[in-house]
Formats: sequence, C-alpha cells, structure tokens
Amino acid sequence: MVTFNMVCDKMGGRLVAVVWFVSTLMVIEIASSQWIQDETGLEDCKFDNTHDCEHEDDVSVICQLPGYLGCFNHARKSYLFPPFKEQGNEVHALRCIKLCYEEGYVFAGLQYGSYCYCGGSDTMYDLQGKVADSKCSYPCNGDSNQLCGGDRLVGVFDVRKTFCSDPRTPNSRVEGGVSFIFASVVNISCQVGFGQVRLQCSQEAGEVKWIPDIPKCPDVTQPDVRLVNGDYPNMGRVEVMAINGEWGTVCDDYWRQPDANVVCRQLGYKDYITAHSGAFFGEGTGEILLDNVECTGDETRLNECAFLTVDNCGHDADAGVTCQLPGYLGCFVDSTELRVLPFNKMSGPSVHALQCIIHCFGKGYFFSGVERGNECYCGRIDTAYDRLGRARRSDCRMACGGNSNLHCGGDNAISVFDVTKAHCPDPGVPRGGARTGNSFVFGSTVHFSCEDGFQLSGEPSLHCLLAQGHTNESGVVGWTLDVPHCVDTDATSSLDTTTSLGAAIGPLFAVGILLVIVITIFFVIRRRKRRIANTHPKPSNNPSPDAVQYAKCQRGYS
Repeated sequence: MVTFNMVCDKMGGRLVAVVWFVSTLMVIEIASSQWIQDETGLEDCKFDNTHDCEHEDDVSVICQLPGYLGCFNHARKSYLFPPFKEQGNEVHALRCIKLCYEEGYVFAGLQYGSYCYCGGSDTMYDLQGKVADSKCSYPCNGDSNQLCGGDRLVGVFDVRKTFCSDPRTPNSRVEGGVSFIFASVVNISCQVGFGQVRLQCSQEAGEVKWIPDIPKCPDVTQPDVRLVNGDYPNMGRVEVMAINGEWGTVCDDYWRQPDANVVCRQLGYKDYITAHSGAFFGEGTGEILLDNVECTGDETRLNECAFLTVDNCGHDADAGVTCQLPGYLGCFVDSTELRVLPFNKMSGPSVHALQCIIHCFGKGYFFSGVERGNECYCGRIDTAYDRLGRARRSDCRMACGGNSNLHCGGDNAISVFDVTKAHCPDPGVPRGGARTGNSFVFGSTVHFSCEDGFQLSGEPSLHCLLAQGHTNESGVVGWTLDVPHCVDTDATSSLDTTTSLGAAIGPLFAVGILLVIVITIFFVIRRRKRRIANTHPKPSNNPSPDAVQYAKCQRGYS
C-alpha cells in the first residue's frame, strides 16, 4: 500500500483504495516494484521493465478528495458538529462538501456512510482526537468509490480547498454550470475569438486548479475576422482567430451570401458582393476553425452564427468574400437620355469601381458611378443621383471589365459612391523628412523617411484601410497608424509632423511673448513716474499765505 500512498501524495491527496481495473489501455511497464516510504514519485521506485502480466492485471488507485483534513473521533453523545444536514442513500463526500460550501460553512464531515455534517470556522472537529485515516473506511451510500467516515468517526474536509476559482472573465462566456467544485467541467468561450476550451477542476501538486489554464480572452476591440490574399483590402480568404490568438480558415460547406453579408458588415463594409468557395483566394494554412457556417444575415458578428468546430474539409475548400468598396451609396436607376451623374464620362475595358472613384476624386467631384461594366461617371456635391429612384440590388451585379471581382452597375442601373469616404486625409510631410506615395485612396500605402541628422519616430509606412468592426457606422476609411515625425538627433528635439499650421505656431508664440513683455515694461515705467510726481510736487505760481500777510503789513507801515 505504501507505493499507492506515494502516488496519491505526489498528486497532493491521500489513498482511499487500490482497485484493479480490467482491460485498460495503459502500457504495462512495471512488473514488480520495491519501495520505501520516502520516494517522491513512482519513477523513484525500483521496478522491472520485463513482465509476465496482461492488461487484465492493470492497477489503479483512488485518492482522497482535496481538502481532506483527516479522520476524527466523533462520539454520539458529544457531537462536535451541529446536527446533520443530510442523511440517506444519496449522500457522498462531494455532495456533502458542495452542500456545506453553498450554505456558507467552512467544514464538512461525513459519518456512518450516510451522514453529512456542516460546521463553521469555530467548529472544534479535532477536540476528541485524530485517528488513522484507514479507520474512516465506510463507503458512501451515494458513491461507493468515496469514503464517508466510520462508526463514531467522522471524515472532515475544509470545503474551501475543494473548489476551483471562478473561471469567468469580463470577455468570456462559461457553459456547463456555475458549480466549480473539484471534478466539475466547464467550457470557456470568448466574446472575441472562435472555439472553446474544456476546463476540468483538478488537483495538481496539492493545488486545486483548472486544467488546462483558464484562457486569456482577447480584448473585445480586437478583430477576430480578416480577409487575406485579395487584390484589395475588401476581398480575400476569410480567416478567423481562435481564442488562443491563432488564425485559421473557414470551410466552404454551406457558405452562402448571408454569411458573406455578416463578414462584410462586421469588418465595417456597407454591403457584400460575392461569397467565394473552393479556395478562390488561395489555400490557407493552419487549422480549419469553422465548418457548416449558417448565418441568417441579421447577425452583427460571425461568431453569432451557427457553425461547427469539427471540419471534414481541406484547405482547397477555404471560403472567401468580396465586400463592397467604402463610400458605396447604393444602386440607382439611370437613363441614357438624362444621366443622373452627367460629368466626365470615362469608359473602356479596364474600368472598374475603384478606378472610377480615383478618377472622379482627382477631377474634384464628390460622387462617382459605374454601370454596364465599363462606364464611369462623376457628379458634383449638389448632383441628385437618386432623382430617378433606387434600383434593385440585383440590378447592379454586372462584373467590372477591369476587375471581375468588383461590380459595375448594370443596364440603366448605376452603382454610386461617395468618393470622399474612400480616401484618407492627406498625411502631410514630416519636417526634416520626406514621403513616398501621393495616392490616399482606400488600399493605398505611403512611406516616410527622414533626412540626415533626423530619426523617424513612429512606423515608416501607413495603410489606408476601413476601420474594422461593426461600430464603424460611417464607413469612412483612415490611416492604420498615427503619422510619424522626424526627431533632430543633434538637438534631441522633435519637429512637428507636417509643414502646415504647426510651422507657424512657434514664431507667433514668440511674438506674443515679446508683446506681453513690452506692455508690462510700459505700465511699470508709467506707474513709477506717477509715484515720483506725488513725492515731489511742482512749484505753484500763486503766493503763499505768509507772503500775502507780509505784503499787507508793508502797506500798513507805509
């Protein structure tokens, strides 16, 4: 029995029983063992790798539950616990521990195989003395693999040491109940990220803990869907992030337009164009995380749709989508006699929607429109593009001649865009630096560098993309990062990022300070002059009273 006690001790528990389980799948490696009582692990024992056993001779152990304090005398006439909480054929150790824990007690005690006691922190369960654990050998009525004390003997547990911590976090969801007692199982999923992690409350090295560790869910602002390997950022293979942070693909089984609609809306696009199958944008790598995705089209995130996490696909069945370009306003009726967007027509086999947006924006127009697959039109800010009414969505599904993944209206139906919502603002040029790239349309990239004597602070490249997430209601694009600036490495001073307003602020500030100083000096001098004047008054032209009296006397004398 010493060997089996050692196995339980290493796991942090105590031996309950030795059981022979028939036909287990464990490999027979230990034919005979010799032991002493101070081994810390089974590997420290002496054993033979040769054997004459069959799997019908496999052995196993049952260890005592976590939190076990020992076996104690509990005489009938001087019970240390309050009257029993439960008694009967359903009683077993875990049931009693859970009952006491939920009612706020600290200790649980079991006796006679069918009695459950609960005690507070002041319960002196050891007052009558402790006995050998083997004395508490009555099998529990509710589970014969657990022990429930003995005759006038009570097995005592500290219930606080039999529960795992609450696995719930602000960004997680828990399935499987809210009881976190030893041996319980829960499934953890995250608000962001796909998949679940199955956790079991177990004991490891004497500590009750969840195995595996509780996953750390990504921040809710972090995107868990992305498009990869497309011609433009609004198209590509759909990849989703698992809750462990790894990216995987989606199988195209049941992949339809409602699924593409949810993906596009989650990424911030107003509409979808196509749901692609058969690895249209190339085969991905890593795990295939989702299969049999079925969205209604009303969901705001892909993880709200129905799906399976066990797939029967290969990467040759990776799903993809093409979303509508930023700034899309809708499909509208047009007429060859009276165009709704009448300006600066451009046509040809290379025309596509994004090219038309760039063309009209460069000419100073506010709207662009494409129709018949190869025609581009522009409109001013006051152009009433909707004056003939809105067309059906399906009327604007003609593939663009310049890029068949994009749609360019239809016959007498024009796809209209607000070109300003498809362009990022001018990022400027850093003082002491330079910029490469003058196109700020959706999908473009600009690069920054600094002159000799300056060092770039920030990322050297910015990408014009649509902000991800369904909270981006306006659908306006923006640069992925802040504009970098150049730092003077000699003066260790930072220069402003652009050559516009910031360049004039310094001199204006200096002039303002100088003006304040001049005004202050003026008032100080003026105040000092007044003070001097009051101290030394000017001579008066009028005679003093004494002089007047003297003159009178002179006249009287004469």
